[in-house]
Amino acid sequence: MSSHILLFLAILIDHARRKIDIAIFVGTKDQYFPLTAVRATQDELEKKEFSVALTETPDHDHWYYDLAPRINRIAWDFPEEAWARPGSAI
Repeated sequence: MSSHILLFLAILIDHARRKIDIAIFVGTKDQYFPLTAVRATQDELEKKEFSVALTETPDHDHWYYDLAPRINRIAWDFPEEAWARPGSAI
């Protein structure tokens, strides 16, 4: 999931019918989503039994385009890898 929708998760988390696997990507210097907030979001999701894969990019800010090829490759591979894990809800 894009970091842009993390704000909505706090509202939706208790209403989820399925516990889907979630991928979060964040730069350690993101000016819109501080790393502490992203980690707290990960913790809250995991407390609610969601499987969360957090990818932190050192010294990177919110600018997606520099890392787009890498992020896109990981994002496209994520559902297949998550599906292969026992107990996955994807």
